[in-house]
Amino acid sequence: MADAADQVIMAALRRAGYAAALELREKLSHPGAGVRHPGNLNPSSKPGDYPAIQGGRLAASIGAIPGPGLSVSVGAVNNPPPEARELIERPPSQGGRDYLTKALHDPDIHEAARRAVGL
Repeated sequence: MADAADQVIMAALRRAGYAAALELREKLSHPGAGVRHPGNLNPSSKPGDYPAIQGGRLAASIGAIPGPGLSVSVGAVNNPPPEARELIERPPSQGGRDYLTKALHDPDIHEAARRAVGL
């Protein structure tokens, strides 16, 4: 069983993870500023931007899960749609948008996580 210090740390990590996930979900919930392709609900994103919302499945899949150990993973963890992986694996010229690497370096997401734990 985890000691009291580990429990406090894990609680803070969960709060930070959930806050980071909410911020990422919000960033994935907007139309893009790129081309509107036939069949898409909204204009696509431009290379370097977060993927534009089309059906909302990617944004809905974003969450935070604890573990292993003293860690929390943030990403497409809630029933991720196929495009969650495809966006990461494709090059930008083929519509790829590595939203997870972008999120890893996003100061807004870092700030949301820090606020959630009182920093």
